[in-house]
Amino acid sequence: MTVQRLRPLADVFRQGILACLVFMIPVFIVLFAMTVPDGPWELVLIAQILISVAILISSWRFFKLAIWVSDDTITERGFFRLHREFRRSEVGSVLFVNTYNGREIHPQLFVRDHSGALLIRMRGQFWSRDAMDQLVEALDVPAQLIEDPMTVAELRETTPQGLYWFERLPVAAGFAFAAALACLGGITLLVLKFAGVME
Repeated sequence: MTVQRLRPLADVFRQGILACLVFMIPVFIVLFAMTVPDGPWELVLIAQILISVAILISSWRFFKLAIWVSDDTITERGFFRLHREFRRSEVGSVLFVNTYNGREIHPQLFVRDHSGALLIRMRGQFWSRDAMDQLVEALDVPAQLIEDPMTVAELRETTPQGLYWFERLPVAAGFAFAAALACLGGITLLVLKFAGVME
């Protein structure tokens, strides 16, 4: 059975673009005000162009996201993973869970092989429940539904192999995020000092 191309929620793209604009517009207005005409406004312009290109590439990657199910195969085109394909016979089971995301509750779908290893994960923040239902119906394999909402900690205990590394290791992820912010801040200060914006 071939299903129509499953695509993520369009609201995700709109919210992402809005967040980028809300961040970029005031920041670059301030930077240009500080650097034009006597400062290194060219560096600010280069940074703005690079960030804009990154947003355009991310937008292009978002519109490439999709999942297809054919008679023999399942194909997923992801954001970071360009292309994944596996045979339908590899699918062993499907798990539906509802998880807390702050105060909201989102469904999550885990498609697993016969050993329980993750093949596809669909998160409610990005995929509609209708898209998840279409995939389950097309796969025609046993589906387990856990009705009671779970926290990420509870999900980590029941389905650790289905989570991303930062969900499995939240403390390490926190340190990595803090280190990345510190490095970015340090690099920014060095560039500003080198450019003469800061003494």
